[in-house]
Amino acid sequence: MTLTAEQHRLYFETRLSDQRIAATGRDVTIRCPFHDDRRGSLSVNVEKGVWKCHAGCGQGGIMDFEKRFSNCDQAKAWANLAGICGIKDEHLFRQQPEALYQYADEDGTFLFEKLRYPGKKFSQRAKGVDGVWRYNLADVRKALYRLPEVVRASDVMICEGEKDADRVSALKLSGHPSAPQSRVAATTNFDGAGKWRQEYSPYFTGKHVVIFPDNMRPAKSMRPRLRLLSFPMRVT
Repeated sequence: MTLTAEQHRLYFETRLSDQRIAATGRDVTIRCPFHDDRRGSLSVNVEKGVWKCHAGCGQGGIMDFEKRFSNCDQAKAWANLAGICGIKDEHLFRQQPEALYQYADEDGTFLFEKLRYPGKKFSQRAKGVDGVWRYNLADVRKALYRLPEVVRASDVMICEGEKDADRVSALKLSGHPSAPQSRVAATTNFDGAGKWRQEYSPYFTGKHVVIFPDNMRPAKSMRPRLRLLSFPMRVT
């Protein structure tokens, strides 16, 4: 996970609480906390998240700074950094996501995105009014996945998870036999199994709906992961 320039600035201002650091692409010179600095020997670049003490205390990335500042090991430094920057799932901070699922409203306006990490772990984030990523969806609308397509479709496949919804969508299925030119969409709910929201139901009024639940089986089983739960039906 890559920190933003704003998160770099937040970190350095938290650790150097008596100094303000401008969020610019240039180096900012401030006083170094690692020696009795009266001249401003520390250069910080919040865009890159790097620092250097020109008096000889050292240089490096934001993790190097935290380990020295807190006199801690790598694991503790990760936890400290995640706490300062508002990252809820600290253990995910060290990994790159293997998939990213974007959620939008009916008009296609971006709402938030879900990041999937190895081991089937997830994190969510949305941008605040200042354009900075916030890893908290407390005040963000939880819409259906691929909602703009659902609104336009006459046939909708409800899957167990974004990954399966993307797979079904990639099949470019034709419509219901009675209307082969109709549009087909695949979707899922944000919260997962057993957490369907009542506000989702009106989007399926008048549409043919097929539900594909998660078909969990032992690892050695060769049976398909998805099975048909219900035959196409029209919701009224």
